[in-house]
Amino acid sequence: AVIRGRLGVNATTSPTVEFGVTGSGFVSAGLGAGYATTGTGNIVASDFILSRGRLGVTATGSPTVEFGVTGSGLLSGGLGVGYATTGTGNLVVSDLAVFRTRVGVNATTSPTEQIGVLGDAYVGPISATASTTITVESGGVRAGCIELRDSDGVWTSIYAGKGGATTTSSFVIRGGAVGGSGDTTNPGLLVIARGRCDDTD
Repeated sequence: AVIRGRLGVNATTSPTVEFGVTGSGFVSAGLGAGYATTGTGNIVASDFILSRGRLGVTATGSPTVEFGVTGSGLLSGGLGVGYATTGTGNLVVSDLAVFRTRVGVNATTSPTEQIGVLGDAYVGPISATASTTITVESGGVRAGCIELRDSDGVWTSIYAGKGGATTTSSFVIRGGAVGGSGDTTNPGLLVIARGRCDDTD
């Protein structure tokens, strides 16, 4: 139907737009919305470009990569690079995984703690004159704690001593001396004890 400046293909009534197709369509060259020239096989609509296997959003020319976005982006689901399924709100890139509030490095599944690393970790200074600081702070009654597991599965915890902690500790580093649990003459600064951090006070 051609009705007063409007063309409808396979339309049973008057076309509602200037060009309307009910059914499939085929364009052997390019297709442009607001563009006179698009190039064979390309689709250009405002700032959206589909060019022979490449997709560009807010692009001024042909996309330089398979998928390019100039500006901000929002995904309501997950994002995976090399992964078909990530779960809502998760980001998985190679062996780096961000699962909501947890980060896993070299992790194959969801991290079991807020930060999980399978392998070695290195912390270095940002410059030749800067120092490197690792802070383990306590927000409750328990002290900031580091726990180590030996090859037999036995745990040892290292934590800040509370005052003159002596009775439950295996080894205490004190303000003026180093002694075992029987040393009560010096306030405890650092305690090395058997067990995990959750077992210490």
